[in-house]
Amino acid sequence: MGLSALVRAAHQLIATKHVFRAQHAILAVSASLSVTETDAIKSAHPGLLVYDVNALTFLAVRDAELYQRLDEFLRRSQPFSNPARIIPTNVDPNFDLDQPAMQERPIPTQTLKAKELEESLRNVPPGDGKAYENAATEALTYALSDHFATWLSQHGSETRMSIYDLIARISSDHDFWNTIITQFHSRYVIFEFKNYTDKIGQGQIYTTEKYLYKTALRGTAIIVSPMGPDENAIAAAKGALREHGKLIISLTTDQLIEMLDLKDSGGEPTDVIVAVVDDMLMTLER
Repeated sequence: MGLSALVRAAHQLIATKHVFRAQHAILAVSASLSVTETDAIKSAHPGLLVYDVNALTFLAVRDAELYQRLDEFLRRSQPFSNPARIIPTNVDPNFDLDQPAMQERPIPTQTLKAKELEESLRNVPPGDGKAYENAATEALTYALSDHFATWLSQHGSETRMSIYDLIARISSDHDFWNTIITQFHSRYVIFEFKNYTDKIGQGQIYTTEKYLYKTALRGTAIIVSPMGPDENAIAAAKGALREHGKLIISLTTDQLIEMLDLKDSGGEPTDVIVAVVDDMLMTLER
């Protein structure tokens, strides 16, 4: 999770604190934070307690069962990350909570786009391909703005024999997107939008597969559709991965909306994609 996402999460937490008139707010993060990152969050929101994974480990290690649950959670929540080197940091919640809260600055009005973009997606008539493409493109570029750059719509191949809806370049240090770069040979990701009234079939998978060239650092595609893939499409995507190393990820409109909600709430939209890919790899057969 990047610093901007952490600041958004802190903003949402402080807003929630005011709604419930709570005395304190604690932001717990399942990653190690640098002093610079912690200071940046606290500078934006004085009085907020920030406990990273090192602090959480220190608190949990005194209870064997609690520590085991934390360790299992960290492993499950970060399937594409190497186990982090954790250095327990001494914290005392009782002492921290007893300290006088610093004067909080007025919460600035934060423009949240998720609801607006969700409304646009849900209002697209079934079968209207162009309107769905436009709404989904705007939603994706917003949800994944921390991880992609140089978005290009309606891009054609060199010979103009094929045109895909959207392509973008990964510009992220997130573990999952680094895995896409290093293990799936994809600096660039293709996005396709299919506003079908039924689930997409294997034909759409085969068409998208033709756009992927690992030697051109373009071995991954994401297809977004209202209903998601049928069983034949799932089998075709697994076949493309197993036989050619091409990764084709299918997302539903609802999953894209979940990504938008995570974006505005300070969560990590990539987590939705991680769960889909994790399931795909776990169930891949020979």
